[in-house]
Amino acid sequence: MPKSKKEEIDCVPFVVGLITLLNQFHENNTKKLLALIGQYIRIYIFYAIESAGKNQPVGFPPEVQSMLLFLELFCRYSQTPREVIEEHIPSYIFSDYNQK
Repeated sequence: MPKSKKEEIDCVPFVVGLITLLNQFHENNTKKLLALIGQYIRIYIFYAIESAGKNQPVGFPPEVQSMLLFLELFCRYSQTPREVIEEHIPSYIFSDYNQK
């Protein structure tokens, strides 16, 4: 997601380029990347919940929204099943993200 409305970033070429790069290496590298992205998302959500306090609604921080969009596009263009992503990120996070 761009930081301002004036900046239009087309993330599809980035995602496809990264998929192309990862396809040149062993599939364990892709698995490690997805594990690190999953850890990044879980930590950001944890800190958002911790800093929000009790009885306050917590939305996804912009960093998490960007990473979830990246993973959604990654699944679409690499034809990776969503179950592979859900090994690192709980399915309810994707469900909540898709409803917004």
